[in-house]
Amino acid sequence: MIPRAPEAEPKHPLPLWGRWLILIAVLLLVIGLAILWIIQGAQALIPVVVITVIGVVLAFFQVFPPTLLLPEKEPSIKIASTDLSSSHVSTTLVDAHRVVPAILTTSPASANNTVTRAPDVDQSTSVARMANETRIDWDGAPQQGKFYGRLEEFTTLEKWIEHEHCCVLSILGQGGIGKTSLAVALVNQVNTLFDYVFWRTLQNAPPLREVLKESLLFFSEQQITALPENEEAALALLFDILKKKRCLLIFDNLETILQDGNHASLYQYGYEDYDNFIRRFGTTRHSSCLLLTSREKTKELVLLESASAGVRSLSVAGLDTKVGRAIIEDGTLFGSDDQWSMLVQIYSGNPLALKLVCEFIREIFGGNIEVFLRERDGSTGIHALLDQQFKRLSALELEIIYWLAVERERVSLEELRVDLVTSVIKKELLDALLSLRRRFLIETTGSSVQFTLLPLIMEHVADVLVDQIYEEFLNEDINIFGKYALMKADAKEHVRESQIRFFLAPLAKRLLDNFGESELQQKCQHILSLIHTFPAAQPTYAAGNMLSLLIFLKFDLEKYDFSHLFIRQAYLQKVNLSNVNFRSTHFDKSMFTDTLGNILSLSFAPVGDLVAGGTTTSSVRIWRWQGMHASPHLDCTGHTDWVRSVTFSPDSNVLASCGNDQTIRLWDVNTGICLSVLRGHNSWVRQVIFSPDGKVLASCGNDQTIRLWDVATRQCMHILQGHEGEVRSIAFSPDGTRLVSGSQDKTVRFWDLTSRDCLAIVTGHTSEVWSVAFSPDSRFCASASDDQTIRVWDSQTHALHHVLTGHTRRVRSVAFHPLEPLLISASEDQTIRQWDTLTGQRRHTLVGHTGWIRSIAFNADGSVLASGGDDQTIRLWETNTNHCLTALSGHSNWIKTVAFSPDERLLASNSDTYTLSLWQTEIEETAHMLTGHNSWVRTVAFSPDGNLLASGSEDTVVRLWNVRREQYVKTLRGHHSWVTSVAFSPDGNVLASASEDASICLWNIQTGKAIHTLTGHTHRVGSIAFSPDGTLLASAGDDQKVRLWNVQLGTCLTTLHGHTSRVRSVAFSPDGRFLASASGDHTVRVWQTDTWRCLHILLGHTNWVRSVAIGADAVIASGSDDRTIRLWDARTGECIQVLEGHADHVRAVAFNGQGNHLASGSRDGSIRLWDVPAGTCYKILKCDRPYEHMDITGASGLTEVQRETLKVLGAIDH
Repeated sequence: MIPRAPEAEPKHPLPLWGRWLILIAVLLLVIGLAILWIIQGAQALIPVVVITVIGVVLAFFQVFPPTLLLPEKEPSIKIASTDLSSSHVSTTLVDAHRVVPAILTTSPASANNTVTRAPDVDQSTSVARMANETRIDWDGAPQQGKFYGRLEEFTTLEKWIEHEHCCVLSILGQGGIGKTSLAVALVNQVNTLFDYVFWRTLQNAPPLREVLKESLLFFSEQQITALPENEEAALALLFDILKKKRCLLIFDNLETILQDGNHASLYQYGYEDYDNFIRRFGTTRHSSCLLLTSREKTKELVLLESASAGVRSLSVAGLDTKVGRAIIEDGTLFGSDDQWSMLVQIYSGNPLALKLVCEFIREIFGGNIEVFLRERDGSTGIHALLDQQFKRLSALELEIIYWLAVERERVSLEELRVDLVTSVIKKELLDALLSLRRRFLIETTGSSVQFTLLPLIMEHVADVLVDQIYEEFLNEDINIFGKYALMKADAKEHVRESQIRFFLAPLAKRLLDNFGESELQQKCQHILSLIHTFPAAQPTYAAGNMLSLLIFLKFDLEKYDFSHLFIRQAYLQKVNLSNVNFRSTHFDKSMFTDTLGNILSLSFAPVGDLVAGGTTTSSVRIWRWQGMHASPHLDCTGHTDWVRSVTFSPDSNVLASCGNDQTIRLWDVNTGICLSVLRGHNSWVRQVIFSPDGKVLASCGNDQTIRLWDVATRQCMHILQGHEGEVRSIAFSPDGTRLVSGSQDKTVRFWDLTSRDCLAIVTGHTSEVWSVAFSPDSRFCASASDDQTIRVWDSQTHALHHVLTGHTRRVRSVAFHPLEPLLISASEDQTIRQWDTLTGQRRHTLVGHTGWIRSIAFNADGSVLASGGDDQTIRLWETNTNHCLTALSGHSNWIKTVAFSPDERLLASNSDTYTLSLWQTEIEETAHMLTGHNSWVRTVAFSPDGNLLASGSEDTVVRLWNVRREQYVKTLRGHHSWVTSVAFSPDGNVLASASEDASICLWNIQTGKAIHTLTGHTHRVGSIAFSPDGTLLASAGDDQKVRLWNVQLGTCLTTLHGHTSRVRSVAFSPDGRFLASASGDHTVRVWQTDTWRCLHILLGHTNWVRSVAIGADAVIASGSDDRTIRLWDARTGECIQVLEGHADHVRAVAFNGQGNHLASGSRDGSIRLWDVPAGTCYKILKCDRPYEHMDITGASGLTEVQRETLKVLGAIDH
């Protein structure tokens, strides 16, 4: 809170040197006057008088300058009118002694706006500030029409902000009184006093954490992307910014998160943290201001006002008769002045109430106010008026009102038509909307003509809808429950969450409070049986609503029969539907979990509505995207390894893909048939792209080459060479005459495709380049790098235009907007950033992914951005609002790590979620699931005594668990990226962890503190292992090296060279004589530990070797991407046996203590237990899939790809 500054003394407008100049001139005139009188005597009388007058005038203005003598102007209010879409600022002057409407043209369509600010004086410090800008985020601010009166309230609020520097202001008043309109007008007036203005409506009850994240992003200009896990730390971070920068925060509709009834002024469950936030805002010393609008005054505001002069509340009363009459008088109502006055007084001058009642008077009483006053029933409240209005609505009008409440946001005419259960023609729908608009029940916004409800009406309708459905449950008479979707599967993500909060959650609570869990389960079963009796020809939302309600209540869905039903708008992603009966069920606009794996590449079709993705499941997926709904179209199979890149031909008829299997495939996008397989690269193919005319296909790969293919003949026309590292990315110029490439060698190269010569080698990045792109106008080229920067180059001169910084991890992908000067970047820091290509400034940061983001792509007109990554989701973003439209969620049950407990009774592994599985090796059931990590678990290890289990995750932390109690013990933090490997020292006192950040940490188990941080590897450290005596630690790195470390000193003793690709695993033999290392070069190397000489190179695998372990009798087990496990004799280097059975890559192997059993984990989702002497598999362990035994026999509404996907995830289809 800012201390009030003393009022400044009036400031003389003339500079000090000017005043001295006048004084000197006066002195010179006096001296001249004296000399003239002495010389000429009385003859100089006239000159003396003239000079004297001049001197007096100059002296007078030296003391009283002209600006201080001007008459004082009438006071005026300056209300800024800001057009957010064009960043244009205009100003309207309103005479303070008149009540005239000021037109405010704020638009919530544009999330951000910048207002240029003239030089001003900070009254708290009396220090002049240079001209700067106010950045404004209007997200959620309503569009305003005319603003009537409120001069006194406006002036008071302006004074509290501008002169008294209040830190918390609340505008209080009944619903519809004009609080939000007043707040918008105020913000337009005072925004230039602040560095940042941040508006959020609480109408959809966003959690405080979500608002904190958005505000921190905005105030930090997109620098802060991840909130601290502790909310107190997040608040401390925000208030540190609020002290340094003057920010204005507006929370509109605070009453939404307050309790109703007897507990008014208290926060709803789950929103109590707002209380702490507001209290802290009012008691912490800072230079910012929080503006609240609410129908109720919370208890903390009462306490804060009594304790602090910087916290004020303004109660907004109704309008007086003159202004109230001006709002509704349009020539259709008539009455005496007294009758007008009585009408305004009856409804307390509430603008919304007056608008609602005036239409009622027109229609029922012919506009005669006198008759209305005589015949009215005495109801004067807003809710009574609304109920009165609703009784007079047609069935279609009422249906529209309910649907607008469900939608929560502005919707188009077509979206409304699709929502309706009843079929209506366009004219009927338009007539109904016009009638509702005339009654002031709906609002129309935007040039595209969209419809919504005022917050007060939306809240009232939501309450009525929940009340009616609750009554239907009580009476078992289903009607409304079938007409409206309580949650829409294809709604925008934040809208769907809002629908849960305002419909499903309150309905579920009321039902549970009334029936209890057991009786409610029976009630739901009975109502579901009633839904089964509905005519099949009349599809409703009832079955989908029941399914959504049961999922929210977390009831066992296996007990409910959903066969032969019409299920509409059911969101079934990440829902366990094991054993649920959907036999002969029809699904409409419902969303299921997919089998995506990690998303490596995305591409929109230039023509049409298709989007394609390349995944780690070796498949190419194509979806058909319409509105907010994406349905699987094709699953193109043929690749045998990761699909690194996908791209559509310019005519959208052909899709090209490439991957780790060293091939390029061309697909027919209508049939999914593979048209051709192009071979030539001798390593991973990283990217493929079509030339703008579609005649040439370019590809690049790890073999350091770029190949140009003739699309017609499928032949390689030319090979571009020159890069000294893997070529990661390529892009054609829009005219097709040039090509740009980015490489592991840290360079960007420009190529002339006519001469096939390299035009330029551009340097500047300090690490490998991951992505390159041309701007649509060919002016710029962007490159993204491991060095966490994006560089924008002039594509003609090759000069550096901008260095864009802000990402905190490597930048994986860049893409230019097809129509605007906008560049998008995606990073392993889980964020997407928007940049202005002309200025290099950050515009916005998109957050939502929970893993690395590997790929981004725009659709043809740039209205939608797709992003995908390691969280196995594809997100579609609306670029004009930066909201996530929808997210396609995948499911993969890869087993990445396995470990036996010392007593061999337990086996630990990662799970298909962010959990760990503990298996009892004697039975096939999962013993327990350990939850706590926020991302995928990549590694596990038991302590030597078996009491502790360590786990490392992609969430960058190591967690320790008590195995016997199956409880979390502590978290070890220190890495900045994925934790890839953990290992206990033989005495159990030290834990080592390796990371993708190229470091190794040694931890004291008792204290949880880091003992040493070992650095030396230049890339990811994929595996670590202690020597049996605990003195050495071996590490395997993506830099193709194995390092040996002194554990006590934390120093590197030696480095082992020989592998020609990434080293992914190391293991010591139990006797310490041998060290084995496994690599992407398809080999296992055996090292003799007394000399560190390579004893054997084990050849036989035909793909990457991911894991290695050494058991008793020097038996080495190696697991490979070739789907086999090989057993070797470490002493002779001979292959003893090949174990086959896995259907996908083998990612992990581990021996038990005696060495007679081996566990292997695979991408096929299974763990196999092997009898080593016999070489046979004696047990297979699998986690249940999300749709295990879900019956979809005869189900309709599913595409063939969806049906096959559901079967892969466990569904049965007889």
